[in-house]
Amino acid sequence: MRSARLYDEVTTVFDVIAAYLSFYGAYLLYFRLISPGAPPAAPYLAISLMVLPIWGLTILALKPSRRARPPLIDEIWPLAKINLTAALVFGAIFFGLKAEGVSRAVVALFPVVAFGSMVAYRVAWRLIRRAAPPGEKTHVLYVIAGGRGKSGDATLKGIPPFEIELAGVLEVPADPAGREDFQRALEEQLHSKVVDTVFLDIPITDPVVEKAIQVCEAEGKEVRLPLGGFAATVARLTVSEFYGAQALTLRYTSDNYRQLLIKRAIDVTASALGLVLLAPLFLAISLAIKLTSEGPVFFKQQRIGLHGRTFWLYKFRTMVQNAEDLKNSLQHLNQMSGPVFKIKDDPRVTPVGRFLRKTSLDELPQLINVFKGEMSLVGPRPPLPQEVSQYRNRFRRRLSVRPGITCLWQISGRNNVDFDQWMDLDMQYIDNWSLELDLKILLKTIPAVLFGRGAS
Repeated sequence: MRSARLYDEVTTVFDVIAAYLSFYGAYLLYFRLISPGAPPAAPYLAISLMVLPIWGLTILALKPSRRARPPLIDEIWPLAKINLTAALVFGAIFFGLKAEGVSRAVVALFPVVAFGSMVAYRVAWRLIRRAAPPGEKTHVLYVIAGGRGKSGDATLKGIPPFEIELAGVLEVPADPAGREDFQRALEEQLHSKVVDTVFLDIPITDPVVEKAIQVCEAEGKEVRLPLGGFAATVARLTVSEFYGAQALTLRYTSDNYRQLLIKRAIDVTASALGLVLLAPLFLAISLAIKLTSEGPVFFKQQRIGLHGRTFWLYKFRTMVQNAEDLKNSLQHLNQMSGPVFKIKDDPRVTPVGRFLRKTSLDELPQLINVFKGEMSLVGPRPPLPQEVSQYRNRFRRRLSVRPGITCLWQISGRNNVDFDQWMDLDMQYIDNWSLELDLKILLKTIPAVLFGRGAS
């Protein structure tokens, strides 16, 4: 799984850093506690440079490649073996060089400190994870062949509740007549629940598999199929482990988890800096709204995010306080096709609100949503629940990625683009996503905001 690979890579980097810092830890431990009286540090600085390549190469050579994040006990022996092997190489080079001014006791103590450090930060990480609020779980819809009974129950019990949220179980009827409505039943499940992954625990040769894949492709849902006794020899298939079961994985969004990790790191960093640096502007806008119209400074509205998750989107209030009550009386003025409601000169917008909309300053509070992980800087705009309920199936695929503050629609004229074109732009973004594309959209957003293209 992607999380297991990420865990492997991150711990490899942290292990090398821990080994390097442990050399200085051994130096301080010996000369501050065991044998007080620190000698010159220069020889130790020189000899410590050997730690990075020796421990780095040993970790890469001996660290097992895992398909799932292991329990702590399973990591102890590999760590001991890595540190013992690296210590033997390090000691051989050290004694071969006949380095002077470096205590043999420090060299002997060092791998013990390194091993302890690597175990200690793993323990700390697990304690932090347990104490922290629950993170975003993967929501799995489990599709099971009819009549599997207890074997299906055993598979479900193997799913860890701290990582996986079981969205539901859909049983495929055994009789042909009951299978006619399977696609519709699957669509209903995907539309009524938050689903990230559909696990098809049915024989891969079953014709219903193709029907399920067609539905999931239209919705942009990840699909996992157990291999069972089949050999993984088919070209262009991703094979991974899904909690004990070898599975074929079909994804309809980017699987470049390194780039996705960088994207999230950029989102967190940029939103945190933005909220701090723009605090004076937030205060000025808040005062302008409060002094010129009745009602709260912020407007919050429920929106639909990744795979149907609901969240509260924040904006600066740009309309009169009873704007939602007036909406029905203005439906005849709607200038957008499809389920979206847009009026160019909306009479509900306040004078200050008109300026905020023209400059897109009303969107700034969404940096809070980005920091919380509900949104990204770049991505399809988050729709309202009533809009999603009116989507044609092919448009639901825009929910397969995290929504954003800006997108291709935002830089392509916004209100000058009709609904179908807007949806096609979002599909184009999803199908061609890369960090480079995000950067281009962010750079093009600046002139679009400055000149107010398509804003109202």
